[in-house]
Amino acid sequence: MTVDVANNIIQYSQIAVSVVVLGLIFFKHRANALDARWLKKTAWFIALFSLAVVGIKIGGHYYFLAQDNAFGKFFLPPYQSWQWFAQDSLQKNLAPYAVALALGGFMYWAATLTNKYFAGDLFLKHDTYILFIAAVLVGWPGFMLYLSLVVILAVLYSVMTSMKHKTTAARVTLTNALIVSIPLVLIFGGAIAPYINLWKLTI
Repeated sequence: MTVDVANNIIQYSQIAVSVVVLGLIFFKHRANALDARWLKKTAWFIALFSLAVVGIKIGGHYYFLAQDNAFGKFFLPPYQSWQWFAQDSLQKNLAPYAVALALGGFMYWAATLTNKYFAGDLFLKHDTYILFIAAVLVGWPGFMLYLSLVVILAVLYSVMTSMKHKTTAARVTLTNALIVSIPLVLIFGGAIAPYINLWKLTI
C-alpha cells in the first residue's frame, strides 16, 4: 500500500462518516425527532473517530518512513530523535484536530452560557451539540467560515420568516442555519478560502 492509497482511504472514510452523520441530523431535524441525547452521543462518536484518525495518521506516517530505506528512514531514530518525530507528527496530524475539538468545546460552553443569560431564547439545547459537531467536521480554520455563514443564513432566514408572518416578533431558531452551513463549508470551503485568505490561519 502506498502513501497516496492510505491517504485516500482515510479521506474517503472521513467523507463517508460526515455524509452519514449529516444525513441523519438532517432527516431527524425534518422529522422533528432531533434530540439532545442522540446528538450528545453523535458528538462523542465524532470526537473519538477524529482521534482515531489522528492515531492512524501518526502510525501510518511512521510506517511509511520506516519502509523508505532510501530516504524516509533518516527521519526516524537513530538518525533523528524521538522528540523530533513526535513534534513533527503531532504538529502535522494532531494540532488541527486539537484546535477543532477545543473550538467545539468552547462553542458548546459559549452557547450554553448564552442561553443561561437569555433564558434559552437563542439556542435550543440540541444546537449546542450541533455547534460542537460542526467544529470537528469542518475543522480549523474552516470553522471561521462556518460561523460567518451561520450568521448570514440566520439573518436571511429571519427576514424570510418576518415577511411570511408579516411580523418581526416571530421567533427564529438557529438550528436550520447551523445544519445547512456544515455541508456548504465542507463542499465549497476549499474554493472560497483562497479569496478571503482563510488558510493564513492554518496552524
